[in-house]
Amino acid sequence: MENAILFGNGFNRLSSNLSWDKLLNRISKDSLISDIPNTLQYETIILANEFYQYEQLFDANGDRLITSDGQELYVRDKPVEEEIKNQIKDELELFSSNFAYERLCSLNIEHYITTNYDKVLYNLLCDNGYKKGESNNTESLYSIRRKFGLQNKEGKYKYIWPIHGTIQHPKSIMLGLDHYCGSIGKINDYIKGKYEYNKNGEPHILKGIIERIENNECEIPFSWIDLFFTHNIHIIGFGLQYEETDLWWILNKRQRYIKQYSRENLITNNIYFYGDVEENKKTLLMRLGVEVCSFDPKRLKDDDSSSYKKQYEFYIDKIETYCK
Repeated sequence: MENAILFGNGFNRLSSNLSWDKLLNRISKDSLISDIPNTLQYETIILANEFYQYEQLFDANGDRLITSDGQELYVRDKPVEEEIKNQIKDELELFSSNFAYERLCSLNIEHYITTNYDKVLYNLLCDNGYKKGESNNTESLYSIRRKFGLQNKEGKYKYIWPIHGTIQHPKSIMLGLDHYCGSIGKINDYIKGKYEYNKNGEPHILKGIIERIENNECEIPFSWIDLFFTHNIHIIGFGLQYEETDLWWILNKRQRYIKQYSRENLITNNIYFYGDVEENKKTLLMRLGVEVCSFDPKRLKDDDSSSYKKQYEFYIDKIETYCK
């Protein structure tokens, strides 16, 4: 069975790139509410502002336009949230690569799923001789079908699926609860055969995931969602916090389908999580059919100051054995 990677911001932490906590704090102007999920922290930033930006109107002489009852005139501009996401885009464009990204590029893997919005992996593949290939960046808000295809001179493809949006479309950057919940609705429609999309200007509805698996129609993934049912998924550099509701939802739905169709043996892929997690989360992941691979601290010397790097080396070495 083919393998795919799901990676997150842990790779960027290796380069000392800005953490999400610091990023949210910066765009909130130090007004974050502590001890609440990041998705709700983002909502408090949005709701602390007016919904739209407003531009004051002036006459040809540069004087403010005022109504007969003394009110200054304004015209409504773009939503404040667009400006906030553009600020995030500017920060993410500064992110740089590191050894773990280099290892990621070299793996014998075609599909890379990521919750990151930046272009670090994309740019690194281009630096390694890959050219832009078959892609789909037509969605404006959600990222069900969004992918960036790259091809090397031997014709080998690698696809990046930025499931939480991309800085190339700042509106698609998924941070708040509102966006997460809307995305889950789209994922639910996709799995159940209610997902609508346009092709050549014509509306289409995709069959449900089970029917497509039964008919061998998922071999070429139409969405990253297909990969969760057809490929071995290796989750690395991603803490899978509980606010990542879209991914917890799809893991749960996948396991429900495994139970529901156990006699038909339709879903046979494996999902691996690489990282240290507390016991309750580990039990939950195992209940959802996810195999947890943790790093043994005995591998470190007492004075080892590069434990974070060594963990990634260990995990990527292990993933590499599955991808021969």
